[in-house]
Amino acid sequence: MKRILHTLIIISLISSIAFCKKERAKKSKKSKTKSVKLKDNYSFEDIEKLQDSYNSGSKKSLEVLVAIYEDKNQSEAKRIAALEAMTGADDPLLKNALENMISSAEFVQNELMKLSLYSLIKMSDQTSTEALVAGLSTSEDKIMDLRTTIVSAIGENGSKDEILTLIDLYEISMTNHSRMNELLALTLGNMDDDRGIPLLMNI
Repeated sequence: MKRILHTLIIISLISSIAFCKKERAKKSKKSKTKSVKLKDNYSFEDIEKLQDSYNSGSKKSLEVLVAIYEDKNQSEAKRIAALEAMTGADDPLLKNALENMISSAEFVQNELMKLSLYSLIKMSDQTSTEALVAGLSTSEDKIMDLRTTIVSAIGENGSKDEILTLIDLYEISMTNHSRMNELLALTLGNMDDDRGIPLLMNI
C-alpha cells in the first residue's frame, strides 16, 4: 500500500511542476525589491494605503507593493491584493517580478502540496488513495488550463522566435507525457489486479 501511495505522490508532484524547467528557474532574474524591508504581515488596509500612495506617484510605494507580491511569507490573499493594487502599472520593476514568478512556476505551491501528501501517507489509510487520485486529476486539470492560457498568450504576444518557442514547449510536453505514462505503468504493474492489463498493453 505504501509503495502505491509513494508512486501516486511522485505522479502528483510531476503533474504539478511539469511545465517548469529547473534550468529556467535557476536563471530567474534577481529582484531589486530584496532591499525593501517589509513587515511580517500586512493588512488589506495597509495595501490600500500603499495603492493610494502609488497612484499619487510614489515610487517607494510601488517598490513595497512589488516586494509584498514577491514575499512568500505573506499570505496568498495579501500577495494577490498587492498585485491587484498595481493593475495597469507598466514599470520595469513589476515586469521583472512577474517574469520571475511565471518562469519559476511558483503558482504550483509545491511545498504545501508535498507537506500535505507526506502527512497523509503517514496515516497509512487505504481510503487515502481515492483522495490522492482525485488530487492528481484536479492538479492535471489546473495545469492544462494554465498551459492553454500561456500558449494562447504566446500566440497573441507574438515574436520572431514564436515557432521555436512552441516547438520547445511541444518537446517538453511530450517528455513529461512519457514520464507520466512510465509512472502509471509502474503503479499499475505493482497492483495485483488484472483490470490494469489492457491499459498496460496500450502504454
